[in-house]
Amino acid sequence: MSYEIHLIDSPGFDDGAMVDAEVLSKVADYVNTNYKLKERLAGVLYLHDITKGKVGGVGQRNIRMLEKMIGGEKFDNCTLVTTKWGVSNPDEEKIREETLRSQKKYFGFMLQNENRDNHHGAAMTRFDPKTKATALSIIQPYLENKFTPKISSQMVDPRGPKLALGETEAGKVVADNLQKLAQTEQELTKVQAARQILAQKYDETLFEEFKQKRKKLRRQIALQRSGRWVMRTTIVGAAIVATVLTLGPGASAFALEPVYEKAVRPQRKNEKRAKQQLEEDFKDRSKDA
Repeated sequence: MSYEIHLIDSPGFDDGAMVDAEVLSKVADYVNTNYKLKERLAGVLYLHDITKGKVGGVGQRNIRMLEKMIGGEKFDNCTLVTTKWGVSNPDEEKIREETLRSQKKYFGFMLQNENRDNHHGAAMTRFDPKTKATALSIIQPYLENKFTPKISSQMVDPRGPKLALGETEAGKVVADNLQKLAQTEQELTKVQAARQILAQKYDETLFEEFKQKRKKLRRQIALQRSGRWVMRTTIVGAAIVATVLTLGPGASAFALEPVYEKAVRPQRKNEKRAKQQLEEDFKDRSKDA
């Protein structure tokens, strides 16, 4: 069985308040837009450089953001991947790995969440760039997997509360940091801009517009398909009647099937292209909204 795999590289968070809010907004828009299109995430891979001697405030905030975006009951949809093994002292790398694994302020909380409330914790593994098998083993558990991250459940799920970004658990991590930054006057402008971003809700107007366009396109495709069935009956059916006395019933039906396929192939490609273009336009407009 073959799979089409999309690996989406998310931007990281930085020390600046505006950067944090913007990055969270971009990530939320992406996962929420795909949720509305019924394109679920398969899993989340969090990459950590094992050569880093210390996980500072920004790194810990990244981890808190990850926890809140996924949701504690869904940690088993995440793999924490350590990279760059063998670049620094091997013994120190192993000590760093154990520190990440054991301390709750790092990966410990996501890993130790296993079996709590009948849910499982995240996985942790090393990535070895020298072997293709390592990469495949990291991705393989997610090939048949689909899940909805908590931030989508909170913002766009029809049965959910439809919160503003800053009201979500992930948004509150950014908001808490804003409180600290707001204490300095020079950061006040950035903080105000970040708060405007956090106050935004998912724009349902764009999605309603997209649904109307999609409905219209589906009607057009249905009419085209009806026309194709008429065409198929004419070509193949006539061939069956014409060959009953020669090659036997249905013989030329198989012979002429490629003729029918050749005739309708461009139309099918255009239909697929139109659907893809409609979704891409919606995604692009959602980014800019």
